[in-house]
Amino acid sequence: MKKASLLTLAALAFLIASAMPAAGSATQVNASVTVICPFTVGVGARSVYPRYGTVTVNYTASSTGGCALTPLSGTFRVINESTNKVVYSAGVTIPRTGSQTYTSNITFPTSNMTNTIYIANVMFSAGGFSTSGSNTFALVNYADVVIESFSAPSTATVGSTMSFTISLQNTGDTASGPIALNFSISGPRSYNSLLTLSALSPGQESNTVIILNNVTGVVGTYVALAAITYNSYGSTQSSTSSSLSYTVSQPVSSGPQPVINPPSSGGTLPPLLQIPQVNFTYMPLLVSGGRNSTTLSQIGFRNSGNLTEVINLTVDPAYSSLLSLSTDTVNLGPNESVSVQAYFTPGANLPTGVYSIPIYVTARYQGGGTASGTGYLTFSVYSQGGSQPIVASQVALTNNGTVLSGIISIIAPNNQGLRNATLVQWLPLSIAKNISDISVYGLSSNIVIENNSYKISSKIGRLPRSQTIYEYYSIKGPSNPSSLLRSRYAIETLSPESPQEVLRLAGISAPAIVGNTVGTITASVLYTGTSPSNVTFLLVPSPQITVQNETQKALAFPNQLITKQFTITNHPKNGTYILQLYISAAGANLTYGVPVVINPVQPSNPSSGLPYLPLYVRIGVFIVLIIAVIALFKGRAIRQRYSPDRAGTLIRMREQIKRES
Repeated sequence: MKKASLLTLAALAFLIASAMPAAGSATQVNASVTVICPFTVGVGARSVYPRYGTVTVNYTASSTGGCALTPLSGTFRVINESTNKVVYSAGVTIPRTGSQTYTSNITFPTSNMTNTIYIANVMFSAGGFSTSGSNTFALVNYADVVIESFSAPSTATVGSTMSFTISLQNTGDTASGPIALNFSISGPRSYNSLLTLSALSPGQESNTVIILNNVTGVVGTYVALAAITYNSYGSTQSSTSSSLSYTVSQPVSSGPQPVINPPSSGGTLPPLLQIPQVNFTYMPLLVSGGRNSTTLSQIGFRNSGNLTEVINLTVDPAYSSLLSLSTDTVNLGPNESVSVQAYFTPGANLPTGVYSIPIYVTARYQGGGTASGTGYLTFSVYSQGGSQPIVASQVALTNNGTVLSGIISIIAPNNQGLRNATLVQWLPLSIAKNISDISVYGLSSNIVIENNSYKISSKIGRLPRSQTIYEYYSIKGPSNPSSLLRSRYAIETLSPESPQEVLRLAGISAPAIVGNTVGTITASVLYTGTSPSNVTFLLVPSPQITVQNETQKALAFPNQLITKQFTITNHPKNGTYILQLYISAAGANLTYGVPVVINPVQPSNPSSGLPYLPLYVRIGVFIVLIIAVIALFKGRAIRQRYSPDRAGTLIRMREQIKRES
């Protein structure tokens, strides 16, 4: 009996010992068995998030066995990639939906997080089944565009052109979207305009000169206000507005005066020259000229009748010092054409502004008959030189009004040239039926419809100081040509993008390599340029180390995190080596030394304790031991205590004792 008890205890001890897993084993024994529908899980996240407020990602479970997803609970974690520290953790679930897919959002705060790279990880595990998914994202600061300065002349004369200068800078860590400038003027006459300026990369500056010829038509005091908005990661950001004031007064001069209510300020266009049976092949609508200089224009005639005409032209004496003609008499035979040159020469002291100069016309026809009338040529006078660029234009009707032609002159300031600049002109939408009727040449340009206007943007690569460059445009079948006198111009100059800001290293991961195993190096950069660019990664191998995919490229968009992984194959068994990593994009180059640590293989310690056996083996062994114990007890019960000879002797002795008694 004592031996049987010991055997039973041994069996129980073996069962308990075999039920315990070996050291280092993560296997778990569950009291109940759950059948899991196999599935995969993925994490959806943007590559970059602003480090303000909260971040929202999602996870999606997808069945791989054609079965409905099993309700499960799991864990969501946010891990700092550089420190491997969990900065946020929460439970997640897959509910019973009867579906083969399930998606849910997870929102977490970023208040305790820094600007670096993180790993969003979701894991589900039950009944021996385990699956997980991860995605990488970076936290950065928003773009932060500020108005550095807003300026304009404090005084102006009636009809003069006004130039407003606004300087912006992006002081944030990422590129902004295109910037909307809400520009308004209040006073005796109001003005409102919404202009779109270029996006800015981190640290980049822009200087925009807005040139308007329709905001000085009435004497008085005006207040100009500038405010900007832009998009950053789906959120609309704004900057503190800036304002200034200026005063418009009547010029004091004994000579010609600008018109009080010039057509460029919203007044009615003065009548053009009209001559019976004469078509105008070239008729100026507006000519700009600098003070103390001569600007040349022309008037083109064609006789559309069958009789010879004699045309006399006379400039109003009050303006004879400003405008002179190459001839005052023109003889036109049938179908004959001729041009008269017009010289506009404003003096050095002439007030700036818009001048409508009357021209008196008399026509005499062969065989008798006379016609007369008054037409006007409109001229705009500007001050030459100064620290701001100048935009001058000539606008004329050609081919008897079927085509409108324009010449724009861009004059660089006398103290500095223009570089990386854009000329923007806004034409009234009513001027043409569609974009295809407008042609632009002379500069690299594009035309779009924006804010109820045709917006023409033309690139100026480099213009030395005090030099002039020209742009030409034409409009077929123009409507309401006088509206061009109220067009707007702007010259936007951008500082170069900073290479240190356009490409920024977000992280490098180079885990140690053990023995002859394959190693990986992961590099991430944040691209914050304002336009798409190819980014090239080059990890230069050393004589002892082979990099399988040493050159990799990717097309990066503004504020995109680009991650590339390199594979280390042939390498020594131990040691530390430095590989050079080169990353480049348009205008930016980065270089980093990446240490590669290779450790030798360490001998493993033999395991101790009983081997781990599967559950069904443990149960089988236990049953065998129990059967053996039971059999042993039964054998003891039926086994004879003495041998047959000894039993017979004992019986005879008992009988003999009875007889003797």
